[in-house]
Amino acid sequence: RRFGRAPTSFRAGRYGLGASKEGFLSMDYGAKRANQIGIPLVLADGQREDVNIALPRGAVISGLVTDAQGQPVPDAGVDILRRTIVGSDVSLSRVLGFALTDDRGVYRAYGLQPGSYLVSISRVGSLTNPAVQTSPADYQWALRAPQTGGVPEPPASRAAILAPSYFPSTTDVTLARPVELAEGQEVDGVNLTIQIVPAVRVSGNVSRSDGQPPP
Repeated sequence: RRFGRAPTSFRAGRYGLGASKEGFLSMDYGAKRANQIGIPLVLADGQREDVNIALPRGAVISGLVTDAQGQPVPDAGVDILRRTIVGSDVSLSRVLGFALTDDRGVYRAYGLQPGSYLVSISRVGSLTNPAVQTSPADYQWALRAPQTGGVPEPPASRAAILAPSYFPSTTDVTLARPVELAEGQEVDGVNLTIQIVPAVRVSGNVSRSDGQPPP
């Protein structure tokens, strides 16, 4: 809670105290770094205590999102994924909501804790999934259609989807390059390119161990 400079009255006892602000790392009273458990503030009856908590500035990742032609992509959702390694296991967890690109295709994610991160494009506001992938046969059909007496059948369309794309512009998460952040560090130039790939369809049957369909 923010008490400001005005004195606030409490009953005698032990209290936990912390502070937070957007763009900074939250800190507990008595802690030496963010995300560390602080120490209790012990107050006696009538005691007055002046307490100061210094908030470290959070780290920043920023960059540009473009399409395959190098044009900026506005309203693209960029995920910042915390990368944690325990033994041989690597886990990813989203630490923010979408960091949206502006009209220049630029995004900026701030208030991040020190650590290792992967950056990914998860959605584009103007693109629906699945889309229809245009092929050279589509262009040829469009050119022939006005020249024929009847409208010929269009070629079979192929669905395409926006694939998750990781920095530096790969759809393979194992090839993604981690961004390492120190406290308060700003890393620019984490640029990504959206990847539109042909969609595939998987189908099958689900059954119980006795071969019967589940309810």
